[in-house]
Amino acid sequence: MSETVIDLKDVRFTWPDAPKPTLDIHNLEVKRGEHVFIKGPSGCGKSTLLSYLQVLLATTAVH
Repeated sequence: MSETVIDLKDVRFTWPDAPKPTLDIHNLEVKRGEHVFIKGPSGCGKSTLLSYLQVLLATTAVH
């Protein structure tokens, strides 16, 4: 069984003054060694997701 390295549940993010959430993730699980391809039109939240993960991983990293 592979170790889960990213496990997001019910993540929602809305930019100020945005009419709807930029991110609305019900469930995203990534296991060690898996590759994830993120595809979508401009403005759909790809960069927002990566920024969210960057902050999340930086705050939970063991130094």
